[in-house]
This record gives sequence, C-alpha cells and structure tokens, in this order.
Amino acid sequence: MLGKQHRMAIQIRTPLGNNSSIVNGARAPSGVSSTRPRLPRTLPRPALREIDMSVVERAYPDLKGLAPQYIRDKLPLAAPQMLEALRSIHACVPNSSLPQELEVEMTSESELVRASAPTHMLAVYSPSVAGKTKVVLYPSHQLVLNAHCSHLPALPAPPTLATSATSLRLPVVPLRLPAPEAFPLLHSYLYTKRADILLTALAPVNESDGVSLSRAATLIRGIWQDTCALGVVDTALFNTLDSAWARIMSAIERIQN
Repeated sequence: MLGKQHRMAIQIRTPLGNNSSIVNGARAPSGVSSTRPRLPRTLPRPALREIDMSVVERAYPDLKGLAPQYIRDKLPLAAPQMLEALRSIHACVPNSSLPQELEVEMTSESELVRASAPTHMLAVYSPSVAGKTKVVLYPSHQLVLNAHCSHLPALPAPPTLATSATSLRLPVVPLRLPAPEAFPLLHSYLYTKRADILLTALAPVNESDGVSLSRAATLIRGIWQDTCALGVVDTALFNTLDSAWARIMSAIERIQN
C-alpha cells in the first residue's frame, strides 16, 4: 500500500452537506467504473513546467535559494513522519456545509510526528452531474504540494494551534480534479516517491479479463488526468504511468487476438 493515509468522504448537495467516513486510505479505488473506455495507444506526456519557487520560499523562508528538484529529492526522507501525522488526524465535519477551516486532533504522542503536522485539508471533488457532489477530505502538507504541483491554486495561510498542543485548525482547500477517485494513489506517491509500489498498485487483477483490464486502465488514466491537472513535476511518475499503460495495452491486444 502506498503510504497508508486517512480518508474522510462527504456526500454533499449545494451548499455542501455531509456523510463522513474515515480520513484517507491510499488504495486503488474499488468504485472505478468498469465501462470500457476508448483507449489511446499511449498517454500524451505534457510539457513539464517547473514550480514557482517564490511560492515555496514565501511559506518556507529557510528553503530560499535551493533548487526545486533538490527539495523534491529530499522530501521522501521526511515522509515516514509526515504520513504518520496524516494517520493520526481525526476531525468532525459539520453537517450543513464545508467550512473554511476544520478543527482536527492529532492522536500521536510522538513529538516528532506532531512537529510534522499537516498544514491543509484538501477538499477533492469533481464536477457535479446530478445535483450532488461527493467531496473527499485529505489532510496534506503544503510543502509536498507546492514542491510538486505547478498548477496548484494559491493555498491559504497555514494552521494555528487551537485549544491544545494536539489541536489544529486546518484551512480547507477546495480542489476540483477530473478523477477524484484516483487521487489517493497520486497523493501518496508524492510523499513516498515509490514508483515500484505505484506500478504494482496499477497492475490489473487479471490480465486475461477484459473487465479487470478496463478497471486498471481507468485508474491509470485517472491518475494521469489528475497529474496533468495539478501540473505535477515528476518525470519518474510519468515513466511509471507509461509502463503501466503499456502493460494494459499489451494485455488487451493479447485477448483480442
């Protein structure tokens, strides 16, 4: 599993109603449609635009002057503490609407983990098609997002301590994505940078079954869509998606011949 996380799902109408579950679990979504899409032979690779380092430097002055790739290369060293911090987050979501800030509790007693507390709560959703919008909340770290995502919208100010040393108010960031159900795997990868684990997670359950191949293709394409939408700067990620896609295409050709 790619960096186990917490997931909190909210089923909403306008203005945003709630039906919560747990916060973040980075596993391949079981609800991916099994309808076979029209599949291109390859996934187009966008031109990668480097992140704006001024955004990173404003939030993290100590990183001024460092190269973006250097920061991205070093972030996985802090991933264990950051992911443990995500796992320790508990929050209560109001029933009536999605707030601008959300108070959360950190259950970990480790000072190292508390020092790696998330900075924002991403409210990930896709365009509504039937008057309802499903929103899934992901606690996340601004540095991980800003260091990788060149298309990320401006983030509000980071959190402040609330009633105790373990209580935080996280700014909620609405984030519209083309494939929200694929986001947990992408989000986890940005922390771990484990392309090998991602590739395994993208493999079809059965390479001789058309439905299994279609589901895997939908997941791979969803991650690719979200990666492009966020402007993720990561050549290894695109290489991994290319490899996973080529495997699907080869398997489809075998069962069609």
